[in-house]
Amino acid sequence: MKKSFKIFAAILTVSLALPFAGCGNSSESSASSSSESSQTATTADAETTAASSAKIPEVLTSLHSIDTENGNEFAGTWKIVEGVGSKLDSFVFEFNGDKEACLIIDNVGYIGTYSLEETDGKKTFKTQLLFGLDGVYTYEFSSDKSSVTLTNTDDNSTTKMKKVENVSCIPEPEANPTIDEKLLGAWQSSEGDTVYFDKCGIMYSDSYGVQFTFSKYSAKDSTVTSTYKMKQETTDTYSYSVSGDTLKLNDYEYNKISVDELA
Repeated sequence: MKKSFKIFAAILTVSLALPFAGCGNSSESSASSSSESSQTATTADAETTAASSAKIPEVLTSLHSIDTENGNEFAGTWKIVEGVGSKLDSFVFEFNGDKEACLIIDNVGYIGTYSLEETDGKKTFKTQLLFGLDGVYTYEFSSDKSSVTLTNTDDNSTTKMKKVENVSCIPEPEANPTIDEKLLGAWQSSEGDTVYFDKCGIMYSDSYGVQFTFSKYSAKDSTVTSTYKMKQETTDTYSYSVSGDTLKLNDYEYNKISVDELA
C-alpha cells in the first residue's frame, strides 16, 4: 500500500549512525496512502505491548509465530545488549525456529533469513537483516540459554543478545471498531502485495514478503483508517470499494484469497 518506502526511511533515520546490513531498498507496495504522523514522538520500548489474547484470533497470532517447542536454539525474541548494534535499543530481533528472521519495531517488521550451519566441526549462525545483524557468526550461549554472544567471522567483532519475553507486534484493537463486513478476509494484488482485515479491528499488510505491518483499523463511508506505531503513532487513510471478490484500495486492485495463503 505504498508505505514500505516510508517505513524504510523511518528505520534508516533511526539507524543512520550505526552499522547496518546492506540488503537494499524495500519495494513499494501497490496502493498509495495518505499519512498523518503524531506530532509527539513516544519513547519506544524494545518490547512491544502485547495485545489481549482474548481479542486477537489465531489467524493473526499465527503470522510470523515462533516454534519454541520444535525450533532450533535461536527460536525466540532477542535484544542486542552489548557490542556491535547495542545502540539499537528499540529493535527486537525475532527468529522463528526455522529460517525466518524479523527485525521488529513496535507494530512493523522487516523480514530476513537465518540459518545454522556446521562446517569442519565449527557451528555458525548466518543471518541477513536490514540493520543490526548481517553476516556469518560463531556463537556461544550462556548456560541458561538466556543470552548468546555472536562473533563475526569477517572482523571478529562481537554482539551480545539477550532473550526477551512477552513481545507482540500486534496492537490492542479499539473496543468497538467500525467494521465493514465486505472488507473482511484476505486480499492480494497482482504484484503479490497482501492485506487482511479481521473483524476484531486489526489489519495486517505484507509487502511482497519483505515488510509487514499490524494496524488497528476502522472502516466507514468507503474509507479505511488504520493506525500503527513505529517509534511514533502514524495514521493512514485509504479509499476503498468492494465488488464481489475484488477490492480497490486507493484505486489499486486486490483479489480475494484464502487466509491460508497469507505469509
